[in-house]
Amino acid sequence: MPMLDRLLTVEQAALKLHVSVKTIRSWRYKRRLPFTRVGRRIYIDAGVIEQLLEANVIEPLASTRFNRPAGRGGAQKGSAA
Repeated sequence: MPMLDRLLTVEQAALKLHVSVKTIRSWRYKRRLPFTRVGRRIYIDAGVIEQLLEANVIEPLASTRFNRPAGRGGAQKGSAA
């Protein structure tokens, strides 16, 4: 069971994830986001938000900065065609 000090309101969760309150409510309704109900109030465990962020990290490709082709055609600058 979540610790009380780790519970976020829907508004706080939306701010933390940089999404709208409507999105959080939609995810909750579709059961894509676990939540805790206390009476009529809805709370999201901060740990769930952290797990969601960690699970959606996209790692950069190795050395993409140096392997990009130059220009639209993909030819290197100064190379003869």
